[in-house]
Amino acid sequence: MALVNDGTMMMADQAAENAAQEPVEQPADEPADRPVDKKVYLLAAFRDGETASDGGPTTGMAEDVVAVIGMADGRQRFEWVGAGQEDSVANPALVTPVKVRLALPSPWHPDGDGIVTGLVQLAPAQLGDGTIDEDIDHLLAELAKTRAPGPTSADAG
Repeated sequence: MALVNDGTMMMADQAAENAAQEPVEQPADEPADRPVDKKVYLLAAFRDGETASDGGPTTGMAEDVVAVIGMADGRQRFEWVGAGQEDSVANPALVTPVKVRLALPSPWHPDGDGIVTGLVQLAPAQLGDGTIDEDIDHLLAELAKTRAPGPTSADAG
């Protein structure tokens, strides 16, 4: 789904297709500390009126991302896209619509809003060659560009 590629956001399926069509050579001097099995997920949110009434799982299309999760070599990292939970929920990052295959009522959004959240895994082709921290830091920087500007000192008066 989401790393920026030439200024556009790509869906995971699209990135996987592109990667499958283009041969990728592994450099001989690849760092030994590169995680073998790293995974990065977007915590995506969307409104689903049907789920609000029954509390069960649903699927749908999401454009809002409130957090990023990464796992590699037994290490896990969770980061909000904003300064914290409230900031991330109020001002999520925006991505091209992506299918969320399993979403549940969001524990971070107000009850009754009908907001659900689910994980969207990025394709391996969307991740860099570095560490999980480098991938997450890069992804957060790119996602920050899509968030609405926060209040400025001129707005405070």
